Amino acid sequence: MKNLKIPFIILLTVITFQMNAQSYKNFKVAIYCRAYEVEKMADLNWLTTAWDEISKGVHVDKIYLETHRDLLIVPDETLEKAKQFFKDKGIEVGGGITYTIDESNNFQTFCYTNPEDRKKVQEIAEHTAKHFDFFILDDFFLQAANAICVLPPKVIKAGPTFALI
Repeated sequence: MKNLKIPFIILLTVITFQMNAQSYKNFKVAIYCRAYEVEKMADLNWLTTAWDEISKGVHVDKIYLETHRDLLIVPDETLEKAKQFFKDKGIEVGGGITYTIDESNNFQTFCYTNPEDRKKVQEIAEHTAKHFDFFILDDFFLQAANAICVLPPKVIKAGPTFALI
């Protein structure tokens, strides 16, 4: 039995390596990187080490690089460096946005009825769009719990209505 143990481990290692080196047949894998981690991607040593660890375990087809979270806006240079890193590996790259102001404050988001907040939201979207052909919004975008922040009492009773177009 001991004689079979080593060849079995070697075979398992080879099979695992071959599985991870190829894309999957019935689905594609996408990962989402928060702005905190994307900001660290300015350091290519950090990025390479993190990517090596991730790609050992799973084949990734697409990656979303978040450009904003908790008022942290990832610099242009960092986004371009990270984007090129992944494109060089044949990975499709898109952007992502989380419209939070302060997650530690009950996931405080922007107030879409406040003109200053809407201006900031637009700036973040434009910052993201200049780097990526497509981007997705984190689900906090739809959290309208704090939308009553600047609504007059008459509107609060009726309830705010938002449309995505």
